[in-house]
Amino acid sequence: MRKKDDLINAVRSKGIAIGILRVIMETICRLIYDFVHGLRSPMPEHPSLGTAVRSQIDIGIRLLPRGFISVKWLHALEDFGVERPAQKFSKLLKMIWFDFTDSLWRNRNKIVHSGDSRTRQHEQETWVSKLRWYLDNTHVISPLDQFVFSYTVEGIQTMLGATRRQLVRNLERLERVYATELRVHVAGQGTLQYYFRVRQADTETVEVNNDDNGEASTGKEDTLTGRM
Repeated sequence: MRKKDDLINAVRSKGIAIGILRVIMETICRLIYDFVHGLRSPMPEHPSLGTAVRSQIDIGIRLLPRGFISVKWLHALEDFGVERPAQKFSKLLKMIWFDFTDSLWRNRNKIVHSGDSRTRQHEQETWVSKLRWYLDNTHVISPLDQFVFSYTVEGIQTMLGATRRQLVRNLERLERVYATELRVHVAGQGTLQYYFRVRQADTETVEVNNDDNGEASTGKEDTLTGRM
């Protein structure tokens, strides 16, 4: 959480530098700090600051970093005699948005979407490992679907990440389907795929030949004819 704390401190320092009183910046930054760390914010003793904090809590502290700031903070600036309070109020809102929320969002995107992201690197390693495992355990895939193993260990290294991911998903789906077929078969039930597989095998084993009289036979020679 150190990075978030640094951003909050930067907002406080910048607010003080542009002429917003320290007590106001301390109060509003404490709200953001407590929200980030899941703490309960204390109520300030000063009436104007207390009113601003209660109003912000009613709106939602979680909405403060998103730009939903109570107008009571403007009233507090006015009560403390800050010069050009409306202008300072506008700058305060921009600081919270650009120096805290936007910076936090950009940091998060950099971590998640960067090519050096640990998350992405871990995913890539996981897909490579699974693809290699399937090559060593082809028995978990149905004999009818063995054509899916058209890739090699060397080819895995040159695949795009999206290709690896999709291939792993396909293999996992085929593995689940074959496991279900085996369970059904053990239970004595048949599957539609198994039925057509048997029918195809039966059709291929039976050879129908036409003799000179136009009669069909199974390919077995007549015993009497074979002896003559």
